[in-house]
Amino acid sequence: MLREMGREELHEDTISGYIGHGAPQLVRRALGGSASDQECERALQFFCSHYKRAQTGQHLRLSRRGRKRSNTSLLIRWPS
Repeated sequence: MLREMGREELHEDTISGYIGHGAPQLVRRALGGSASDQECERALQFFCSHYKRAQTGQHLRLSRRGRKRSNTSLLIRWPS
């Protein structure tokens, strides 16, 4: 998402500290305090698109291997 927005990527440790408050908050924190509402909305669209593709791909990979899906789940509060 940050790369697509023309911004510098963050270290994994920084990103992991942003997790747990919903996708909109994660995106806003990643962009920093100077990001406008419009930039945050645009970045959230990138994030949601990538996340949904990643989840679908993961499910397909597990299904093709004949494994059951994990009981572990990830809850993201999508914007209304």
